[in-house]
Amino acid sequence: MTALRKAELETNTHGCQAGIGQWGIPGWGMSQDTHEFIVKRAKKFSGKKVLEIGTSRGRLAATLADLGCLVTTVDKEDRGAASNLAETGITVVVQDAKKFLANSQEVYDLIIVDLHDNSPKIWSDLSFLLTQALAHKGKILINNARLHAIPEWSEEFGVGEFLSNLPSSWEN
Repeated sequence: MTALRKAELETNTHGCQAGIGQWGIPGWGMSQDTHEFIVKRAKKFSGKKVLEIGTSRGRLAATLADLGCLVTTVDKEDRGAASNLAETGITVVVQDAKKFLANSQEVYDLIIVDLHDNSPKIWSDLSFLLTQALAHKGKILINNARLHAIPEWSEEFGVGEFLSNLPSSWEN
């Protein structure tokens, strides 16, 4: 059974694709618009290696796998992704992203980062590791890049610093 087919079955039974049930708590997950934005860009990575950092419950990873992406997803906590993604062919890693990247020799054609800790310290630590894990002509998609605009998360401006320090040869 494909990952998305599993998700569709559960959507029909439990309304899970809407960010409820096993796929999360309403309002806590990735918005449908953001999900569609990422999926639209990920379609061209079918058959290629994709790394998702920030698994949550696994909804995006399931969709990426159904597109034919070879998905590895990493999160420091298992919020249900291991069981949600069982038997889908997705590699689920429960580990800090920095540790995972530092110990991995893999390179990925697409890296999707969906962190809720976007402090300058985190991005300072991740910057080099992400660029090392990215294949030649690969892409990085970053969600939550503007969390700092929300008053209670004003200290999470590390993504902006990461983006402003990219080499001029990178597309922004």
